[in-house]
Amino acid sequence: MRSISLVLLLAACAPKSVEPEVSVEPAFDRTSQPAPLERSEFALPVAVTGQLSNGLNVTLVEDHSMPMVELSLAFQVGGWSDPEGQYTLANSAFDMLTEGAGELDAAALSTELRRLASRLSSGGGDDGGSISLTTLSRNLGPSLDLMALTLLDPTFSESEWEIKQRSALQNLAAVRSDATKVARRIAANVMFGDVYSGRLSTEEQISSISVEDMRSWWAVNGVAANANLYVSGDVTLDELLPMLEERFGGWEAGEESVAPEYTLSDLSETQIHFVDMPGAAQSVFRLWSSMPNPSADGYESVRLGNQAFGGMFTARLNMNLREDKGYTYGANSWVNWDHGPARWELGTSIRTDATVAAMNEILAELAAVVADERPLTDNEIERGRSNIIQGFPGRFERASYMLGQLSSMWRYDLPEDWVDGYIARAESVTSDQARDAFSTHIASQPFSAIIVGDWATVGEGLSELGLSIHHLDVDGNTVERAVPESAPEEVDEALSEE
Repeated sequence: MRSISLVLLLAACAPKSVEPEVSVEPAFDRTSQPAPLERSEFALPVAVTGQLSNGLNVTLVEDHSMPMVELSLAFQVGGWSDPEGQYTLANSAFDMLTEGAGELDAAALSTELRRLASRLSSGGGDDGGSISLTTLSRNLGPSLDLMALTLLDPTFSESEWEIKQRSALQNLAAVRSDATKVARRIAANVMFGDVYSGRLSTEEQISSISVEDMRSWWAVNGVAANANLYVSGDVTLDELLPMLEERFGGWEAGEESVAPEYTLSDLSETQIHFVDMPGAAQSVFRLWSSMPNPSADGYESVRLGNQAFGGMFTARLNMNLREDKGYTYGANSWVNWDHGPARWELGTSIRTDATVAAMNEILAELAAVVADERPLTDNEIERGRSNIIQGFPGRFERASYMLGQLSSMWRYDLPEDWVDGYIARAESVTSDQARDAFSTHIASQPFSAIIVGDWATVGEGLSELGLSIHHLDVDGNTVERAVPESAPEEVDEALSEE
């Protein structure tokens, strides 16, 4: 009897069986793209400035989140200053700065830097060069000593240059077999011709450069008048300036070198420049046309229009060539500028068998914008605007990005509000302005297409597009090339036996 009562009691106390509640998530509509995100609040890093006794300007962005300091001594003179027949002289000089200085050879300098847990590097490009240092804040003083040594007393060692020279020659040979690098190289040559970025290095030019050439170039151009120093990290301006004055104050001011103005090659018609790489599995595309410079009216409108057309993953260009047609892993377009006029550029790699179809799609997309058959929509433009604005704050996760922007403002003489007014400029462009600017300055203009691929496979189809085709080798030299003959039609084996 007691056992029965206990069972009844336990049964009464047991929890009742309840059906679990199933939460139903709202269905995600995969037929349309999500709306732009709401704007996030953002404050730019604050930069403070000072100057050394020799006139060297110093810009600092304090960042005390980590005990580190980054410095970049930026120069506004670069490859554009190279003498005729010695293209890459400036780049070579910058590369050699950290390959031995004072009484320290390259190995000893590297050992000293490792002892201080510091990294020192140098390098150059067409528009300028830099010496960069990253160090712990507690080791800033002795690390600056090494940086100053490379600046003021580089050895330009003959033995180290022989190593660098061999590497440069090997790299040039490797570039010629890389379709993407060939396309980039030829695009620059087509844009500018044999000046500025269009000059293509050769084995003869690299081999002709001597350490004496580099010493002479550095003596004229490696002066304070050509440089600005940008610093970020765990240091204050009051702490920094005396340390810099002690090490860099005696650096010769010299005379400022000013880059000449450059023009783009004439584009009177849309044309193709083709570089043949037999057997290539892909065709590498680089397209370009001219557009307004950053300080000109219309630049911001073109930039926003391009963002909608090809400036992000969900832009029209990539959605067509990648998502819809499956011709490529990705296609995008962007705006570019330097000492030359600004350009609109497009880049992608296309399956060889889809080369002609992809070119047709690019032509059709641009034509549809111009003809108002498929103008850029308000939604596309707003997504482009959101992408520009929402992506801006993330770039400043490191203070060095701000310094890079300030360096560009100095080097390219950009407006004072280039950084501060970035978001406001993106917000001020209307959808109609973006549509009209992209149609007027880009889509309706002739452009140059550089294609690196297998001519035997794609030549006949490209020739049928009715565009002017210029054949070049990997060094930009004109070559003769015939249109491939149509492949003979296959004959059914059963019929041939009859």
